[in-house]
Parts: sequence; C-alpha cells; structure tokens
Amino acid sequence: VGVPVKSEIGLDLLVRSVGVRFGGYYNVEAGPHYLYLAPCDEDQPTLTTTRSNGLGMVRSRGEWIWIERQQTVAMRVFDPKTECLEPPNKDDQQRMTDVLRGSSDRRLRNEIGARLADFNHEAQSCHEAAAGGGGGRGG
Repeated sequence: VGVPVKSEIGLDLLVRSVGVRFGGYYNVEAGPHYLYLAPCDEDQPTLTTTRSNGLGMVRSRGEWIWIERQQTVAMRVFDPKTECLEPPNKDDQQRMTDVLRGSSDRRLRNEIGARLADFNHEAQSCHEAAAGGGGGRGG
C-alpha cells in the first residue's frame, strides 16, 4: 500500500513496474516468498531505479515473508522515510483482512479487489512467454 508510481516491486521472480492502480497481489501460494522493492519518486531523484540514475544501480530492499495457509491477507505499507515495505499496524491489518474476507462494505471490497493483480496468473503468463508461448500446460 502506498508504493510510489514507477517503483519496481517483485514477489519471488516476478517483477513489475507499479502503476497508479496497482495495490498488490492476490492468489499467492502458501509458503516462503521473497518480496522486493526498488522505490522511485520523480520529484526526488535520489530514490533511484535503473531508469533514473543512468548507472544501472538499483537502490532496493527485500525480505522473506511467510504466507500461512489460513492467512489470506499479508499486507505491507510503504514507509517513505525508510523507503521500505513495513508491516501495517494491527488495526489497519485487521481492517484490510475484514474487508477482503467479506466485509459488509461491498463497494470498498470491490474497489480494493480491482487494484490487486492475480499473482499465479501473471507468473504462469511469464513462464509461458519464456517457454515460447505454447499456452498449454506440459508435463
């Protein structure tokens, strides 16, 4: 939540540029995952990515996260002071969990859901493209 536009964010080997509507991923398998962030801010060129510094250097942070089977919401919030993704406070985490698990506020749930990308679908699409775009699931 709150990641600056044009930052690079990744989960495992899938990396994307953050757009104005990107709010995170859903449909992530249980288990360990590597979460990566290279923040970018057009107003502050010291927050660098490969596009902005011209030297091929990326200022990034990453962490291993564990997703439990029963845990449907693993949330991180961008902290502009540290340029890191931090766990949210307990109230925000509970509020987001309640909304995504079926809160009575359907409008808010739909609004948040529209900002989430299907991680398994994107990973499968990248795998198929790298394998030649066959589109089928081979054995």
